[in-house]
Amino acid sequence: IFGGTIYNNESLATYILTYLKVEVLEVNKTGQFVDIRPFEDFSFDSLPNRNTVAPHESRTFAFQHIIGDEWPVKDNYTVSLKLYYRDIKDVGDEQVVDYELQIGETKTVNVKVKREDAPKYIYGVFVILLLAILAFIIIGLVGWIRERRAKQ
Repeated sequence: IFGGTIYNNESLATYILTYLKVEVLEVNKTGQFVDIRPFEDFSFDSLPNRNTVAPHESRTFAFQHIIGDEWPVKDNYTVSLKLYYRDIKDVGDEQVVDYELQIGETKTVNVKVKREDAPKYIYGVFVILLLAILAFIIIGLVGWIRERRAKQ
C-alpha cells in the first residue's frame, strides 16, 4: 500500500492534485539509474471532490498494488513515491508543468522470490482426479449391489 498526506501550510494558493506515481529505478552496468517504468499511477481524477487542497488544509490518500511480473528477481531496486500537483489557476493550461513532490524517503527493494502461477495442465489433473474418484464410487456401489443380490 502506498500513500501519504499532503499539507498546504505554506501557501495561499489552492492546489489540485493530478496524480501519484511510484517510480522504480535500477542500477545498470555503467552505474547509472535506469527508469524501468512506473508500475503504478494513481490519478486523482477518480476523486473529483477530494482532489483539491485549499490553504491550511490537508488530504490523505492511498492506493494498493500487488507486484506482478513487472519486477524480475533481483536486488537493489530504488523506489520513490512522487506526487504531482498544480495551482488551481493553471488547470487547463497545457504549457504549465505540474509541480513534483517526493513523499518520504527513497527506499531500496530486493525481490527475492517470484510467485509462479499454477501450470496450465493443473485443470487436466483435476479432471483425471475427479474421474478416478467417480470410478472408485461406482466400483464400490456395484460391489455392494452384487453382495446384496448374493445374500438374497
